[in-house]
Amino acid sequence: MTIQVERERAPREIEDPREPSTEIVLPGPSGTELVLSPESAIERFAASPSGVRLISAGRTTASVVGTAARVGGRAVATATVTVPAPRVGRVAGRFFAGRPLSGGEGRTDATFFRAGRHQPREIDGETAGWSYLPGWKRAAARLGAVLIACCAAYLATPAVVTGVAWVLAGLIGVWGSWGLWRRVQTHEHHTRYLRPLHDALRTSVGQTATRPEQWLHIPRDFQENPGVEMRIDLPSAYDASDGTANHIKTVVRNKLGLASDTTFHFHTAGNRPYVTCQEPVRPPTKVTYADIMARISQAKETAPIIGLAAGLRAITVDLENDSPHVLVSAGSGAGKSVLLRTILSQALAKGGYGIILDIKRVSHMWAANLPNCEYHRSAEAIHERLLGLQVEVNRRNDLAERYADIDGNTDHVDVGPRIWLLAEEMNATINRLNKYWREIKEKGDPNTSPAVEALLDLLFMGRQIKIHVVSVAQMASARTMGGPEARENYATRCLSRYTMNAWRMLCPEVWPMPKKPKQIGRWQIVTAGVATETQIAFFTPREARELALRGRPGTVRDELRAPVESLSDVSHDHDDLGQGVRTVPGTAADPAEPGPVPADAPDDAEIVEASRLIGLRQAVSEDLVNGMTLESLRKTAQRDVHFPESRGKNGAEKLYDAAELGVWARNRRLAKDPDEEPNSADRRATKATDSDPQDVDDNSVDDEWSDDTDDDDDNDD
Repeated sequence: MTIQVERERAPREIEDPREPSTEIVLPGPSGTELVLSPESAIERFAASPSGVRLISAGRTTASVVGTAARVGGRAVATATVTVPAPRVGRVAGRFFAGRPLSGGEGRTDATFFRAGRHQPREIDGETAGWSYLPGWKRAAARLGAVLIACCAAYLATPAVVTGVAWVLAGLIGVWGSWGLWRRVQTHEHHTRYLRPLHDALRTSVGQTATRPEQWLHIPRDFQENPGVEMRIDLPSAYDASDGTANHIKTVVRNKLGLASDTTFHFHTAGNRPYVTCQEPVRPPTKVTYADIMARISQAKETAPIIGLAAGLRAITVDLENDSPHVLVSAGSGAGKSVLLRTILSQALAKGGYGIILDIKRVSHMWAANLPNCEYHRSAEAIHERLLGLQVEVNRRNDLAERYADIDGNTDHVDVGPRIWLLAEEMNATINRLNKYWREIKEKGDPNTSPAVEALLDLLFMGRQIKIHVVSVAQMASARTMGGPEARENYATRCLSRYTMNAWRMLCPEVWPMPKKPKQIGRWQIVTAGVATETQIAFFTPREARELALRGRPGTVRDELRAPVESLSDVSHDHDDLGQGVRTVPGTAADPAEPGPVPADAPDDAEIVEASRLIGLRQAVSEDLVNGMTLESLRKTAQRDVHFPESRGKNGAEKLYDAAELGVWARNRRLAKDPDEEPNSADRRATKATDSDPQDVDDNSVDDEWSDDTDDDDDNDD
């Protein structure tokens, strides 16, 4: 084919359509044309549609013929070499060694050089004198007979005998070469595995075969390929008793070095019984961030990948179909925080919002200061956050009730972003919350911590409103998880380094208990009564943080931290990675408005007070009550009739006006020290009211003090 130079595109003359054209004109850059002209009729035919179809059909036919030739070649090689070569080799070896051609060890104790003396007792019938001859004499007699027959045939038909001899020589060369190569390959496998197993099982099962290959079908690569099926042929008289079956299992496991959980299947029907065994396929020894990143990109938001099982099968936590919440139970050092890191980083990358309750304080430092995740460490901060989540649960339930369809479906209701609550060390967290509540509760308050009640509400009502709880506990007892009813909400349970008591308590439906894995990062994921051995994906803290930042939201953080703000303006449920949360125009919260700061925020954080309603604990910490302790202030609030009235509540904690508390504290001090000058009292009360823009009127204070003292006098009387 000749490629001509480019020529300027000029107006074409009207050509006769009946004249065939041999030029292929392609448009070129800057108003030029590239003309390709085939040089021969063959090239023109190949470029035509008919030629293209014909060439394609020829290629397809050649591919089919090549495949058929390969399959046929393998079949011919199997029929002429692979199958007959071992048989011919064994017969030839016995022929030249003077051993019985039918197989077996012979009917006498004769060897190659020594004649036989007696017949074994287990052999019935009379034995001819031929079997008592030494092996070399029998071999010599056979060779002599063959030579006499060959010489006689050669004298009669030399041409035919010569041709047959050449054919036999060729077959012997091929068969011998293949047999030698095969023997070298299988020698180690035969001597290390087959022969010992043959000797150990032959007598106990009553097998009459003399060679291991006749009834032991063990692949040479069974150790490199777990899951491959191995078969052992049994004699027709096999009784299938439990004792013999257990003996076979024990011997096979020990001689082949198989795992203790190798499965055996006995097929005893008919006259050809056999048993198959299969070693379970194990998960990979390590799964990294790079190994599953491609799978994470394709996974759903509601099904984060936690690791790989046998056969590199991805194991997910399906929040829609399997379980809305996840329970993680393992001993210390088993990698609980690694598992949570894997789950939460994927959830944040898909547009979710994370809330970490870490009483240990440093379990998830990779998530500190993330724009789409909160981190609470102290009992006070965890208490307040759970109460705030309870308000959010009520708001989302109201939306679901308002916009649910006639069938009760709420998938179309935009309640807000998916919230992931990670609770570390539930055993310690629940104890700290209960202790904190006993310290702050007032007379008439319930004994149960409202924060624990809020957590139970999340477990029972979180699925429909897109709130999911991932709890971690070393011993997930019913008391720790809020009762047996609450624990049943964790349909997906992840266990590692478990004890028999822990397994019976959490997974009694899966029995017998799987063997405790020793591999680091190896867990049992139990869902719907099925335990799957899984190698958990290991994300480094930097990798987890990088993945979480791909789903960085815009205004979600402020909205979630202020329970009074609406979350329904946030668009969510991203199937792809790397997109932030979108908001509906005109309805998003103002990101400039500061949200409340967690109670365990750093000391140097700038805290902006939104109001002067404070609790008793805050009043003590700000020294508004002249050095009173929290316990004495609570008792005084219950006994003193002049104590300021409550102006509201923050969860279960009562709130009071800071100015009124300051005035009450000043009056109380003056009541104890009447000689103190009011002006000095005013100066001390200034500390409690300096942030209030409203000045306190001295006359009104004096009048109030006078009324209070009069009342006190009356009471004294």
